[in-house]
Amino acid sequence: MIELEEALEIILSQVKLVSSQKIDILSSLSRTLAEDVYADFDIPGFDRAAMDGYAVLSKDTNSASKKKPVVLEVIDNVPAGYSTDKVVKNGRAVRIMTGAPMPKGADAVIMVEDTEKEEEKVKIFRKVTCQENVSFAGEDVKRGELILSQGSLIRPAEVAMLASLGKENILVRTKPRVAIISTGDELVEVGRTLQKGEIYDSNSYALFSQVLSRRGFGRGLRFGNRCLEKSRSKDAFLEGGCETRKAHFFWRKKRYLSFWSTRLPCLFHGQF
Repeated sequence: MIELEEALEIILSQVKLVSSQKIDILSSLSRTLAEDVYADFDIPGFDRAAMDGYAVLSKDTNSASKKKPVVLEVIDNVPAGYSTDKVVKNGRAVRIMTGAPMPKGADAVIMVEDTEKEEEKVKIFRKVTCQENVSFAGEDVKRGELILSQGSLIRPAEVAMLASLGKENILVRTKPRVAIISTGDELVEVGRTLQKGEIYDSNSYALFSQVLSRRGFGRGLRFGNRCLEKSRSKDAFLEGGCETRKAHFFWRKKRYLSFWSTRLPCLFHGQF
């Protein structure tokens, strides 16, 4: 017998980092990042409108009020995904949508709710301050900024961030391979008919579920010399056994194992 703490120490002393592989970002969900990810460019990459409205020179709106609106000439319309070469000068405005690049000359956006369109002109009903409703280049992410650190778990939010950074593929850790080895003449695979004295092998399903929940993958092996040899290329979990050594499979095969028993009601063994 050895104590649980000693058994854990043996396991942890043998833990090694698994290798890495490059995969596409959609396949990386629930995987572990194997590299630091830096931004190659600013996000947003340009100054843009933070509201639907009109890009203006803020000083043109200084006297604007509901009773005496300022009237500006509308010289262009810029939806998101487009830009304009026109320059906003005194007395002019550009109709602009959220996310569209700010036109040259403009230093603020007046929300559409504070305006009224009249043919090729627009009435402005309130004063707007310089830089109001403008999202600036690099406001969300700066070029060269560390975005995700090695060892991070990739979740949907991380996949979206990788996409916004233009990362088509990413380096992740390979999934740990685990062999689940159940012992006992009374055990029967699920799906087969039970005979007297037999029970279904539920423990291996519990262990497989734990492996899958920790982003690993595995397979079941029948106990014996051959399966122990195969398990050398995997992390092996062996479960089962009994008090008497004559009937104890682990005792008969313990030369393959680093330690053979712990003071736990459900035994487990390490393959190193």
